[in-house]
Amino acid sequence: MSIDIEITPIKRENEKLYKKVINTVMSLIEKGELEYGDKLYNEEELIKKLNVSRSTLREALRVLEFMDVLTVAPKRGIVINDPQHRVDYPPLKFVLQFEKISKRETIGLRLGIESQAMLTAVDNLDDSAIAKLLQLKDEFIKEHELNKKIVVDKQIHDYLVELSGNKTLIKLYNTFSDLFEEQLIEAVKNVYKSEKYDTLVESHCSIIDSIIEKDVPKGQARLKEHFMDSLKNYLD
Repeated sequence: MSIDIEITPIKRENEKLYKKVINTVMSLIEKGELEYGDKLYNEEELIKKLNVSRSTLREALRVLEFMDVLTVAPKRGIVINDPQHRVDYPPLKFVLQFEKISKRETIGLRLGIESQAMLTAVDNLDDSAIAKLLQLKDEFIKEHELNKKIVVDKQIHDYLVELSGNKTLIKLYNTFSDLFEEQLIEAVKNVYKSEKYDTLVESHCSIIDSIIEKDVPKGQARLKEHFMDSLKNYLD
């Protein structure tokens, strides 16, 4: 059953009407009048309450679905989504497709996220987490095939952030995942072409050891060295 809330009809001004519908829904959520999991009025009711056309309403609903704010389902109707179930921030991920972010900015962002993740990752260590870290370390040392090395490299960084248990940090990391993976692949390939392969292996091992030892300052210092070395590979 839909909830009964006051919705003000849309005023026809210069701003596109579908944007006003989006702003109306977002405002109701911000004010707490719409809760996550609530079922919004059906399409016919919304058209009357907002005083907009069906095409305007559907355009707004498509955008809100893309933003993962709500879901339009044939049987359930229009339902407000719970953000706890999102693995990233969809609108930001979309915007990033059109942004030109420098390698320096990308590396700085990764360093900030992973350094922050390490603060709580060390508090979440248990036997299974330590076993996982040691397994990744062993695989990284033994793997010499480039593409497989890249996969393990990514798994190490992903697991560090996952181990933090910080949902917001994890979502932010996932939002930038494509950008980070592109940077990681290029960085590892550059190292393979240089004489710094041993440094790459040693830095990952040291980061993992620092987490297991719960030595956050040392781990953060090694993370910084690791990412600054990656940046030097681009600039050299």
